[in-house]
Amino acid sequence: MRRLIQTLTSKLKSLSDDDVIRLSKAVEFERLDASASDQWFAVLAALRPRLSFLRPRRAPSLSRQFFQPVADLLVDERAGDKRPGEIDRASLQPIWAWLLKSDAAAAIQLAGIQLRKNGPNASDAQTEMALQPVRHAALDAMQKVIRQSETQIGVETSLSSVFRDSHVASDFREVALALTVAEPLIALQSRLPRSLDIITTEHVEIARECFLHIEVESPDASYLVPMICFHRLTQPWEVLRLTAAVGGASAEKILLRPDFQIVFHRLVDLLRQEQVAFDQTDNDDPQKLLSHLTSFSNIYMGIFEAVSLSKKSKPGAVLLDCRNDFSERISKRVRSVGQLICDTVPLDYSKVSNTLEPLPPQQLAELAARVSAMADFIGHVSRLSCMTDLYFGIDKDVKLLNEELEKRLVALTQAYRKKLSLPTAVLNQQFDVLAPAVRRLSGSDAEERLATVKV
Repeated sequence: MRRLIQTLTSKLKSLSDDDVIRLSKAVEFERLDASASDQWFAVLAALRPRLSFLRPRRAPSLSRQFFQPVADLLVDERAGDKRPGEIDRASLQPIWAWLLKSDAAAAIQLAGIQLRKNGPNASDAQTEMALQPVRHAALDAMQKVIRQSETQIGVETSLSSVFRDSHVASDFREVALALTVAEPLIALQSRLPRSLDIITTEHVEIARECFLHIEVESPDASYLVPMICFHRLTQPWEVLRLTAAVGGASAEKILLRPDFQIVFHRLVDLLRQEQVAFDQTDNDDPQKLLSHLTSFSNIYMGIFEAVSLSKKSKPGAVLLDCRNDFSERISKRVRSVGQLICDTVPLDYSKVSNTLEPLPPQQLAELAARVSAMADFIGHVSRLSCMTDLYFGIDKDVKLLNEELEKRLVALTQAYRKKLSLPTAVLNQQFDVLAPAVRRLSGSDAEERLATVKV
């Protein structure tokens, strides 16, 4: 069996789309047998990139259907510590393997037999009916080990000894929590669109109905409702508008609740992630810098537009601290990028007249494009900084940069007029490198100033 699976995995790239679909259905049907090899997970993992593109109707799978309550919470790659409302997809296999050896094993075996009897074209309702006893048995088994762990040093410490991975142990607890309200979570996911571009009254009512159900049945799991919505929203900050509507109170009051604070902190995490990505991006990649800056700005402004949030409130103060921290990073980056722009052209041509040589056309074009992109980045930051809620405090930095650019314009003008030993072609190249930065950063009179350089 191991050799067969290894052979299949090695030949996946050569399979046609139809063969990939047929193989995925065969593998999923094979996994309905509770005693099937765990290595079928490896085959499905290798198929996943192709399946995500093809999006065929998936055959009922015992493990996949079992984890349906947390389907919207799955992430393929989790950065940093475990966050509530995020479950690493890689944690599912060890959790399922544990269940196969737990007190739930018999229920899993019976469900597998029933699903195989139903066949690969079984309806979702038939599959769900077969899964309900499994979820009940699994929840009992999982809660039992959690209770045992809580009597020891700590639940994560104890479960980590079972799974040898603290992340899996944390995900184990959250899966167990979701199983306590599996039915309303599945109903929520089936009734909401896969992608939420806007939030309608109908969406609010669906979320509120599910939330109120869970709040009565298992209050600790109520945060899962806004987190499922968070993962489906194309503009994640809109989850605050939904949260306020579902909770029936102002955002400031609703965010004092621990279950809704989780959603807010997830948005703050997104801001922090953009900050870290911004810090890790080189100055030579201004487009990527601009991308992270734009993402940060969209999230930050989106939060304040989604809900009426005072900056004096606790959540507002957290966002303000986040913005101030980012402002310091941006100011440093503007100075360093500005220095790179200035370093591309001399400040005194008399000192480089013997060393400055013409650039090949391609190299010249690349240098001019690079300077242009860096200037675009600074110009974009400057425009954003004019917005009241996103003032980055870089006015002084931009002013100093313009003064340096002006010095270089003066130096280049003098080089043209003094007839130094530099060929005109070289000076023209220097002009072509400097001009884009001046046009983007020096205001409305930039063209007029540039027009006088070569005279």
